[in-house]
Amino acid sequence: MKNLARLLFVLAAVLLPPASRAQAPQTLFSTAFGTNENYDAGFELVGQHSWMGQGTAGNGLVTRFPGEGQQAYIGFFDPLTNTESSFTTWRPIAFDPIANGKPVVTFRTKMEIVDSTAADPNKDDFRWEVFNTEGLRLFSLDFDNSTMGICYLLEDAQFRVTPYSFLRNTVYDLEIKMDFENNVWLANFSGTIVISNQPIAQTAARRDLGDIAATWFFLTPNSPGNNAMVFDNYTITAESIPTQPTLQLLSVNNNQPLLQLTGEANRSYILEASTDLRSWFPIKTNTPNDGTFQHLDTGAVLGLRHYRARVR
Repeated sequence: MKNLARLLFVLAAVLLPPASRAQAPQTLFSTAFGTNENYDAGFELVGQHSWMGQGTAGNGLVTRFPGEGQQAYIGFFDPLTNTESSFTTWRPIAFDPIANGKPVVTFRTKMEIVDSTAADPNKDDFRWEVFNTEGLRLFSLDFDNSTMGICYLLEDAQFRVTPYSFLRNTVYDLEIKMDFENNVWLANFSGTIVISNQPIAQTAARRDLGDIAATWFFLTPNSPGNNAMVFDNYTITAESIPTQPTLQLLSVNNNQPLLQLTGEANRSYILEASTDLRSWFPIKTNTPNDGTFQHLDTGAVLGLRHYRARVR
């Protein structure tokens, strides 16, 4: 029993890469802006399929992503007046993640920052902004076309610089995952976590989802460039938080521990081991039909290995 006490069990955090779900995520809104959805490139995006807007700058449908049909855009064309400093468009969602028992909301889109031309060289900011149902902006993810830097703003509207950047005229996959119950969000930019563990709300603001807006900020007053943000496959889903898996030591035979993981049915789990609590390596991956599986760790050296389980 003295040696058994040295086996340490640690649980994974909530915001980990998604696993196969016991319950399928609920789709709050999804569009590919296609002609089969009756999106018409002859008109602005604002006014089609409940998309709303603020400002008079360019917005609409364009074909830029090879083999992907139509995409939406904001940019390219100046506003109708010289008194505007931004343009934003959004599609109302009005969803309360916590009240609906699905506090993990994921926004995904395919996007490109199109650079200004030599004839109109000013460069601007493009953002994805998350608002609650009271119209309060909770946080923003900012793409600065002048520096190609990725920044973010929280509820206090202060710019926070990240060490990450993007390339102009390049298509990326963006995922923003929000855990409204635990009040944290992260941003995954084509496989790189550029922001993590930031608060959704910093105050007592209502923690729900009003909409996710695409915004064009003019960095040169009254003179935006003809740059743009093009986006496609705009999808928002909501799901429950996975039940935390538990580990149990069943027995030790010949210095080999027999472990049992108990979690949710049809969810993928990874059993990991470490000798120093800093570097972890997988020793078993399984998707048990009943949520439980056992593993005999034949490579263990009793007293030197620690274990944890996490959602895949």
